Amino acid sequence: MVSFFFKGVIMRSIAVVMLTASVALSAPMLKDRDVFFYPTQAGDESVYEEQTDGNTSELKVTVTKVEKTTGGHIITVRWGNEPGKTLENRVTVTRNEVTELNGPPSNPKPGAPHLRLPAKEGLTWKFEPYGPDKPEAANSVYRVAREEETVVTPAGTFKAVRVEVKTGPNGIFKDSVEWHAPRVGLVKVEMKVGDTRRTVVLKSFTPGK
Repeated sequence: MVSFFFKGVIMRSIAVVMLTASVALSAPMLKDRDVFFYPTQAGDESVYEEQTDGNTSELKVTVTKVEKTTGGHIITVRWGNEPGKTLENRVTVTRNEVTELNGPPSNPKPGAPHLRLPAKEGLTWKFEPYGPDKPEAANSVYRVAREEETVVTPAGTFKAVRVEVKTGPNGIFKDSVEWHAPRVGLVKVEMKVGDTRRTVVLKSFTPGK
């Protein structure tokens, strides 16, 4: 991560913004089943801003590869912009989900399930990498808190689905709130790491060519 916090949080869900700040997203788009909640264009590049205890840092995120699948895409994302210090992850994106992929491309396995669609208030799902019998581990419960909420970021104002995440007491990330916008994905995260509160927002976007 520019900090491992940032990568860990947003790899629990990140999306590169597909619209400029001048584009207003209308409420009906949240209900549009033909819209993905993640970027699908190779070369899309976002800059995210992390604020922690008065300190600010940035992270560049670039879509490097888009593979079409039945019903969606597998997106490869590169984190960072310093040679030798970048990381990559892969995400499955369909009209029903946004889910990380773990393991090598030859043997991928589902990872953190960032979003389930269609989003309905109260919809709940779990991620239990350590098994359902170990609630003290870094198992997480996701819940749609609001189907639609206005989010203001340096990159613009978006209508987004608010997802609240609670993680087991032995997890690094305790409680977090993620905002997912149609066609743009994650636009904001608020998270508690230990006793520290951190906020990540979309700062800018450059579309791929």
